Formats: sequence, C-alpha cells, structure tokens
Amino acid sequence: MTLIRRTRTILFRRFPASRYDRQTFPYFFFFALAALIINRLFSRRQKRALREVAEISAWVLLGAAAATLFWYLFMLYFKHIPDSY
Repeated sequence: MTLIRRTRTILFRRFPASRYDRQTFPYFFFFALAALIINRLFSRRQKRALREVAEISAWVLLGAAAATLFWYLFMLYFKHIPDSY
C-alpha cells in the first residue's frame, strides 16, 4: 500500500456516530426548527419580546448559579460539608 493511498484511507475513513451524537441530534433539530418558525412567522415586536424574556431568564439562571456557588463555598468554609465520604 502506498503512502498516498494509506493517507487517503486514514483521512476519509468514516467513523460511526457515537451514542451521545445520536441522542443530542433531535434536540438541535428541534431548536433549529423552532428558530426557523419564530423567524418566519413572528412579527418584529414579538421577536423583541421573546428576546427580552430570554435575556431575563439568562440573568436569573446566572444569579442562581452564583448563589449556589456562594452557598456551597460558605458551607465548605464552615465545615458543614465533609471532606470525603
């Protein structure tokens, strides 16, 4: 087998899709379909309202994550969380 042919078979070999890829693909497809429907059917005012809702939701999730991290570090500092199980 020549070097060129061997390189070609390595480069263009098909790898089977992993289980994770097969499980997550429908979610990406659903979100792409929802985005297409929103983009084509909603008015500019409705899109702006959805953007504001998404922005507020993102800030709320960020605040909840920060509060959870602060609470965990607070409990860790005062030894309410054991070092190991």
